[in-house]
Amino acid sequence: MGYVTHDLTLGDGVLTHGVGIAALEVRWIENEPYVFAGAFSDGGITRLSLASGRAEPEQEIFGTDRAGTTGLTDMAFVEVGGYDFLLAPGRHAEALALRVLRDDGSIGGLRDLDAPAPEMLRGWSQTTGFNAWGKDFLVAARWDAPGLRIFEVGADYRLDPVARLEDGPKSPLGEVSALTTLELGGARYLAAASSAGSAVTTFRLEPGGAALVDTIGAPVGVGWQGTQAMSAVEIAGTQFLVVGSTGTGTMSTLRINDHGVMFLADTALDDRTTRFDALVDLATFEHRGRSFVVAGGGDDGLSLFEIGPDGAFYHLETIAHRAGLALADVAALGAGVVDDVARIFTASDTEAGVSQFGVDMARFGELRLAGPGEDRLTGTGRDDHLQGGDGAVTLDGGGGADRLVAGDGATEMRGGAGADAFVFRPDSGSARIFDFEHGLDRLDLSAYPLLYSPDRLTITATDDGARIEAGDDVIDLHSADGRPLAPEDFDVDDFIFG
Repeated sequence: MGYVTHDLTLGDGVLTHGVGIAALEVRWIENEPYVFAGAFSDGGITRLSLASGRAEPEQEIFGTDRAGTTGLTDMAFVEVGGYDFLLAPGRHAEALALRVLRDDGSIGGLRDLDAPAPEMLRGWSQTTGFNAWGKDFLVAARWDAPGLRIFEVGADYRLDPVARLEDGPKSPLGEVSALTTLELGGARYLAAASSAGSAVTTFRLEPGGAALVDTIGAPVGVGWQGTQAMSAVEIAGTQFLVVGSTGTGTMSTLRINDHGVMFLADTALDDRTTRFDALVDLATFEHRGRSFVVAGGGDDGLSLFEIGPDGAFYHLETIAHRAGLALADVAALGAGVVDDVARIFTASDTEAGVSQFGVDMARFGELRLAGPGEDRLTGTGRDDHLQGGDGAVTLDGGGGADRLVAGDGATEMRGGAGADAFVFRPDSGSARIFDFEHGLDRLDLSAYPLLYSPDRLTITATDDGARIEAGDDVIDLHSADGRPLAPEDFDVDDFIFG
């Protein structure tokens, strides 16, 4: 059974500003869900209600020179003076203004921004805001110049320059494509993705500016090209950045420690089963402790993944473009969970309108990671994620389509009813599966490099199943019906390869 359903498409005849949508954001305002769509083509912004579960246009705002949305490329929701605003910068704008967000979700009047020099307000392409030390700040990138500026928002919405962060070998900030702020270990950090530098850089934010912390990407040997999109998620108490690169058709997870230092956790490469090559955008969403990412771009479709507690990607489903879907050359993605259903929104670079997709989140059960001394994890009747730790552990999925991930110690697994996936990593040691349902369950060996076929495995039939050897790792598989499984019983459909 698939995960993603198509709910509706609002074409150009429905949306006044439906051509050239460059930004989609799902936002909750006073406990009501909305989606905001911003158009590069005319700078217009559309607000749609999600109260019924289906996107319904409620307000359309025309772009103006005063609003600064000409050539809109980003939308940020910021707090200034205790009030919420929408800031939608345009790369061709000569001015900039905040738009009031009212309690009923509607977009209100403009609050013009001022600066010591007019050029400081021109050509913003990416922005984010943060509140610290009793003050309000904006961070801005320009499309026509490398580097970043940090401004304090003062009285009468005047921007006072605080710091300028320069582009350089240790801090690539050319063509900044995404910005986000994070709270880690009691401090606040800024993460910036650079398309030209194919890298992500973190800074520790301070009252007088920002201090460089770390850079990861092409400058340090990571195989990215054109880092285009970035989003932050927290999984089981660990903070990650999800980063997408256009030229390499890859997504990567970066684990961040409390000091802002980044570590590459996992990388997913577009292949024949996915559609995020030439990646342009990604969107993350969380539900009951589990985190997901949807990605798309020039590959005419979208791909849905879950992210595990160690940052590993698990591919769930891919939807290809067809007539009536805004999935041709995906230009923007937005996502959020409303009433136990993930609402995913897409816009195309070549077709007008917005498509809405849904994922029933009620099917997903618990995410559990074995801690020290924890020797047994038991799932629910839904789709659980159970993952071993450093010691010996038994994983019992119960009903549902569970994912059982072997730890570093001896692991015993029981999937129970449903189409289960048993996940193994190199050097995970010995593992036993007690109820493998041949033709229904699968073995996930995608973490093993250069392993794409059962022919590369050593498979030996046993009295009630098979022994499978992948390098130095051994999997003793006991079939649910108790019959032996010979090498010829296995084909690629029984496995998940990288």
